[in-house]
Amino acid sequence: LTDGVGRAIPNRDLVLSIDGQELTSISVNSNGSFTGLVPIPPDMPLGPIIIGVEFLGEDFILTSNSSVVFTVFAPVYVSLDPTGPVAVGDEMTISGSVKDNLEEGWLDSHTIEVFIDGILVGITSSQQDGNWTLQWIIPESVDIGNHSISAIAPAQGFYRQGSIESNFTVSYHTSISLQGDSTYATR
Repeated sequence: LTDGVGRAIPNRDLVLSIDGQELTSISVNSNGSFTGLVPIPPDMPLGPIIIGVEFLGEDFILTSNSSVVFTVFAPVYVSLDPTGPVAVGDEMTISGSVKDNLEEGWLDSHTIEVFIDGILVGITSSQQDGNWTLQWIIPESVDIGNHSISAIAPAQGFYRQGSIESNFTVSYHTSISLQGDSTYATR
């Protein structure tokens, strides 16, 4: 807090507000500086908010105010359902869910990118309940053994990027050929 020529105005009180709603009073120290804490509750609406600071003035000192635009983002948590046994040529269902930090914060129409061994194999979108699925046919170029799988929800709107990684195993198909010497027997 300074006067018109840049001199500090110490030991005064300021009003801190969010979107025009008074939040608290903060004090200016001896060199004109101040610090205000703006709590961000877990359920705060996403997007830009205006944080304002106002000096109400006094005799021979006029009022002043300043503001800054602050943007609230949400974290994103992606889950990946376990996959069953699969082999080359099988159709593999890759599925999971996506939500923010709220208890019922399931994200609808949220883009999910799926990578196998670091290679993008498909892009899908979540449903209204936050669930998503992707069908992938395991190509012959995939080796037998363990492979990495990751699902990434890239940053979208006021939602940060979220991701999860896991592993799955590609096995061989087996078959059994059975022959009998006779198709009947007497007991």
